[in-house]
Amino acid sequence: MSTVLRIQLLASLILGAPSALASEPTPQPAPTELPAPASEPEDDDARETAAPEPTIADEAFTAAMKKPPEEVAKRCGAAVAGMEEVLTPGGVLVLGELHGTREVPALVRTVSCHVASAGVPVVVGLEVPREEQRALRCYLKSNGGKEARASLTEGTFWRRPHQDGRSSEAIAALMESLRVLRSQGLNVSVFAYDAPGQGSQRSALMAKRVLEVHETAPKSSFVLLGGNVNASTVRGTEWDETFTPMGWHLVRAKLPVRSLDIRYSKGTAWNCSLGEEQKLSCGAVPAVPPAARRNDKVVYRGPRAFMELTPESKHEGFDGVFYVGPLTASPPAVSFTAKSH
Repeated sequence: MSTVLRIQLLASLILGAPSALASEPTPQPAPTELPAPASEPEDDDARETAAPEPTIADEAFTAAMKKPPEEVAKRCGAAVAGMEEVLTPGGVLVLGELHGTREVPALVRTVSCHVASAGVPVVVGLEVPREEQRALRCYLKSNGGKEARASLTEGTFWRRPHQDGRSSEAIAALMESLRVLRSQGLNVSVFAYDAPGQGSQRSALMAKRVLEVHETAPKSSFVLLGGNVNASTVRGTEWDETFTPMGWHLVRAKLPVRSLDIRYSKGTAWNCSLGEEQKLSCGAVPAVPPAARRNDKVVYRGPRAFMELTPESKHEGFDGVFYVGPLTASPPAVSFTAKSH
């Protein structure tokens, strides 16, 4: 188990936000059904995310993903190699990330831009509490100015004393990028799907939230960003063989899910760990590439980002991988001392 994954595991035990890799499942009793959602603030997600059904044919969409027109490439940046294999109208792409980097949110922006530019509505899901939904929605409709940015990050989620990478500068930058795309007329929306609690109960509530939003826009292309433990579609982890991740629930609900596990070369990530005297500390830490799995047959293509389906690894909880090259730690969007000012 790599140093970074040990750090993630320790953080997950304290913060209730697991993000280490799931292990091969072991036989165990069937989990309970998805529980009823906890009491949550009302919002108008259904009206916000509902979108006209895309009229583009699958063949045309795939072609646009594989070789985007010049004006789209200029707006969105270079196409991510292999994204035409994993992105589909009505599909749910789950990206199991390492929290606290610049590169992964940037990848979400790129693929969302290409999909929306091809005429398919995009719904981006972030692993942030549902209580932040109104702030996310308002920011997308704002002018992106100083006051709007302050409103986006005024919630307690952004101002926790221990920041685990989910409320980073890169996530705030992703929101700004999506706001700009929306202002340019592209059909992009965002929803928060994190839930209270820990372990399997939290995962089930997260899945229920995704299912609720997906029901309002079943023909849109969903891109979910979250820790790679909950992105897994099989049960069990190295520390809990009974853990049931969000991905397992989404597949069981028969959503058209493709779950990809992160791959990278080196770098740093912003995360939390238990230090001396068992005190939790957060900051930029080395990001050690995960060891290759026995069925990992990924062919790396240099520094360029790519996505690749690897059917051999499906029993390990993922349909493939996404590669982002070297990682750069992204610090919190709000300083730890923000409360005192």
